[in-house]
Amino acid sequence: MFFTFNTIDRYIFKMLGSYIFSISILVIGMVWLSQSLRFLELIMNNSIGLKSYIFLVIFLLPDLISILLPICLLIAGIQVYQKLIADNEMVVLRSTGYSNFQIAKPFLTIGGILTIITLLSNIFLIPESFKKFRSFEHQIKNELSSSVIQPGTFNAIKGTTVYVQERSLKGQLKGIFIHQSAENKKVPFIITAETGQLIKENNTLNLLLFQGHRQEWNPETKQLSFFHFENCAYDLNTLIPQDQPRPKKPYERSLNELLNPEDFTQDETTKQRMIVEGHQRIILPWLCLINTLIVMSILLFGDLKRRQRKRKIVASICVAAAIQVSIIILLNMSVKSPSLLWCVYSFLFLNLIGFSALLQTHYFKKTP
Repeated sequence: MFFTFNTIDRYIFKMLGSYIFSISILVIGMVWLSQSLRFLELIMNNSIGLKSYIFLVIFLLPDLISILLPICLLIAGIQVYQKLIADNEMVVLRSTGYSNFQIAKPFLTIGGILTIITLLSNIFLIPESFKKFRSFEHQIKNELSSSVIQPGTFNAIKGTTVYVQERSLKGQLKGIFIHQSAENKKVPFIITAETGQLIKENNTLNLLLFQGHRQEWNPETKQLSFFHFENCAYDLNTLIPQDQPRPKKPYERSLNELLNPEDFTQDETTKQRMIVEGHQRIILPWLCLINTLIVMSILLFGDLKRRQRKRKIVASICVAAAIQVSIIILLNMSVKSPSLLWCVYSFLFLNLIGFSALLQTHYFKKTP
């Protein structure tokens, strides 16, 4: 039976599992780190701690795992195949009468398991992780201080310009300049201060200034007033933009919402984009099984000569890349041509059947 494993099957299964785990940690870790660096500026400008930063970027992992796992499985399959040959284990297996399908059984089993795991992740886990990621990112961007104070830049909001030369790690501001223009019949003034501190209380924000000056121009009397202060509180709440409701992106929605978008939008292009996003969640996990079939059907075909082995490895990588790119292109084209979705499923089905048949054609064939 297919799911009955003997000692050799378990040995190959464990070896493949360890390779997949190691390669996934390396590849996904590198990509995750590069993606995480994009949010460093957002975190630093808002004085968010390391724990909050990790909490934010950790929500990127489920999507990265779903995208990169088929690639990691392809690489791991090739590595295990190479190791079986290097240790002469492949020769022993074939000489004892093992068919190509029997050799491929542990690979196909783990490919099927990862396909199911990725499919369930795409349907349930990824929408929730993206929803929490976007909510936390939105919360950070609408943090009271982030909307007004950006060190090293002139922040013009509602006729008022705020400039801060630098901000220390403890949150102390240095070199503060505030200018209010005469827009909307406001009294124009300029405030400068050596240092300052943002004070948040009861959802309000005040800028506490130390050792500064205020110059104010009275347009009626045409007089300029000037005074020095040791400390002064400046209300920033009038400059803070009101928090707007956050629109949900397609990748945040559940599979049911994506496949039935009529309740959320009337725009036909948006509807079709959501439908394609839903089908993409169903289609892409099958690349795990397809990549496994590609590796096994191509690498196990023929003899084990070194020259042919290299060609087969290159061929399996090229075929897997071509199939993945073709599916993504067809999905993108489906936004404008909905009928192409059936072409994507047909293409997926034909690849599954085709490579399975290719593996079965030499089911009982013994290659010397």
